[in-house]
Amino acid sequence: MVSIAEQIIVIGDGVAGLAMTLALAQHGHEVTLITEGRNLPDRHMGGMQLAPNSWAALRQLSCEDAIKAHAKPLELMRLMALATGHTLIHLPLDAAHHRQPYASVTRRGLLVALMEKVKSLVTVNVIEAKVVTVASDMAHKKACLSLDDGKTIEADWVFGADGVTGICRRYIQGDQDLRPTRSSRQAHRFAIPLSKMPEVMASASTSVWLGREGHIVHYPLSDDYLNMVVMTSSHEGGKKQAEQLLGQHPWLGDGGVPLDDALVTPLTEWPRCDSWLRGRVVVTGDSAHQMPPHLAQGAGQALVDAASLSQMIASGKNGVSLQDILPVWVGQRMRQVRSVLDAASAAGRVFSPPPALAMMRDAAVGLGGMAVLPRILDRIWAA
Repeated sequence: MVSIAEQIIVIGDGVAGLAMTLALAQHGHEVTLITEGRNLPDRHMGGMQLAPNSWAALRQLSCEDAIKAHAKPLELMRLMALATGHTLIHLPLDAAHHRQPYASVTRRGLLVALMEKVKSLVTVNVIEAKVVTVASDMAHKKACLSLDDGKTIEADWVFGADGVTGICRRYIQGDQDLRPTRSSRQAHRFAIPLSKMPEVMASASTSVWLGREGHIVHYPLSDDYLNMVVMTSSHEGGKKQAEQLLGQHPWLGDGGVPLDDALVTPLTEWPRCDSWLRGRVVVTGDSAHQMPPHLAQGAGQALVDAASLSQMIASGKNGVSLQDILPVWVGQRMRQVRSVLDAASAAGRVFSPPPALAMMRDAAVGLGGMAVLPRILDRIWAA
């Protein structure tokens, strides 16, 4: 534990904000977590996949067991050709290949378990507020926030985990107007009771079906739901494309997928953040690195952000302050995340080539995928 306890504000109560709060509080820092009073929706929030690097991070943050209560272990990953039903890649998620633990986790369960852990720590104060401005006073080595109720609060450091358009990212980027690079693709996300699905879809596996104008991902969750995401290659007519993709799925028969209930979001790319640190303000999670969804590393890399900082603090000498540690941590994480971003972007190009090249893609993945994909994933999961 560091001997210099500092006052820290974390903005955002998503996975990144909660994880960073745990990382800092467990080393004696006084943390104020600012939330906007988000209530979890009544509808099913779906799930996510957590690979071995995510579980190692959760272990570092002392909340692995709490998250396992909401997890379903997965034993297999496969890439399938939607047009033919053939298996292109069959990747065992086993201990022999150092690919365990690997599990799906309900999104609601992950957020609730992390928040419960945060609230159990005596050095954490959770407040509901909306941040209007953030600034860094280097002369006094403080960060200053103004809130929408007119109040001003100070801390030694502010960590922004409020998203790619959040106030901390904008501050670090010089308050420039961040504009997304919108691709034409759409994600249709929904959860379906497994009781309404063919029995084969309850198997402990994650399946990626590569189609001509998009792809489908599905895996079971611990609460007996199936998490499904249909990625379409266009924004206009995206629902029609999603229907066509689902119609080709060999296990779904005549339907049963409530596409009208799907949460539809554009797959939007943003400029990469060229710095995570300005003065006394730091960004983490999506604020620092919006991760393409193709390698299931969005939540995972946010957890690794927090766990790697915790590990760096723990390995420091007594008396080391965050001012000494943070520049080193930022440089290390920016290098690591860059390679993950590159791999995820490359996977996106494989998953969604021009329609005319889809058959060539299937052949190439079938012939050479097992020589390439395991090496990429194993390197990321071990980081």
